Formats: sequence, structure tokens, C-alpha cells
Amino acid sequence: MVSMTGLLIGLVGRFGKLLPQLIGLGVFAYFAFHFVQGERGVRAYAKLGQELEAAWAEEASLRDDLQIARDRVNALSAKSLDPDLLEERAQAVLNYARPKEVMIILPDSEAAGWDYQAN
Repeated sequence: MVSMTGLLIGLVGRFGKLLPQLIGLGVFAYFAFHFVQGERGVRAYAKLGQELEAAWAEEASLRDDLQIARDRVNALSAKSLDPDLLEERAQAVLNYARPKEVMIILPDSEAAGWDYQAN
């Protein structure tokens, strides 16, 4: 009967020259896997690049919205404000009319998707 110690000594004797190479291969495989799949690996870098592109697109959209808002605020300055247009918009927003005014409110055909035609 062969003892466990004898078996280990026999395996080490046979694979003694291969053992450092197997350990090296294992270490290389470990680092190669984490280089690709790791938290800071190649795949994570690619995903981060996609997120960065999306953030840049969102920033450009927000900058456009900001410029539109600034233009609307600048249009309200006293120098460029049309009093008739202001009165018309205030009446539309507040749903207000003078006592002897007649208002005909038509549906917003573009927003509602209707094709409105008067008879």
C-alpha cells in the first residue's frame, strides 16, 4: 500500500519541473482575466466611454435648452417687448378678455393632430 506522503513525493518528483510553469500559467491567466473582465478592465473602459458619449450628448441638449431659455428671457426686455404681443399672450394664459371682446378659440391643430376646417 502506498502512503499519502509517498504519493505526494512521487507527484512532485514527476511534475517538479512543470510546477513553476503551471504556477506561472495560473498567475498569467488570473491577470489576463482581470485585465479584460475586471472592475477597471477593458470592458469597463469601453462601457465608461459609452457613458461619456451619452453625457456629452445630454450636455449639448441642455446647453441648447439653456440658450432657448436665455433668448426667451432676453425677448422680455423692455427694449424688445411688443406690448400687443404681451397683452395677447397674457389674455391667452390667464383666460381673460375685456367685457365687450369676442374671443373665438380654435383648437391647436398641430398639437392635437386634428385637421380643422371651418364650414
